[in-house]
Amino acid sequence: MKITNIEWDGKHYPSIKAAAEAAGVTYSAMYARVVTRGQKCTDDFTRGFRSPRSVVWDGVNYPSLRKAAAAIGVPIETLRHRINRGYSRTGDIPKGGSGWRRPVVWNGVRYGTLTDAAAACGVTVGQMCTRLRKGYACDADV
Repeated sequence: MKITNIEWDGKHYPSIKAAAEAAGVTYSAMYARVVTRGQKCTDDFTRGFRSPRSVVWDGVNYPSLRKAAAAIGVPIETLRHRINRGYSRTGDIPKGGSGWRRPVVWNGVRYGTLTDAAAACGVTVGQMCTRLRKGYACDADV
């Protein structure tokens, strides 16, 4: 079914393709806006989006996560992960890499990595990680 007589920003267009070209968007984007969402102008399109959430990192207030990530030189997903983990400054992040490479103490024995501790106890890395997350320190706690 061909859709004709499209109204966008107060102007009439003979097709979705013509409206898309005039608005500078792809055909599929204009189709979604006009047909799927029933929008008739650019204001309708922007009204549904929330403004970016401000982020405070290292005591500096950034207007968005994207700008904060760019300023500190990390990918957006990395910064989002750090904030979701409760970090608010670079100094909060533990040194030494991921938890898999951190020393682990189990049954009073210090292991160089989580993998080493799991292998010595005969469990998977996931099981050892769960035990440590629950606060267990030895086999007797399990």
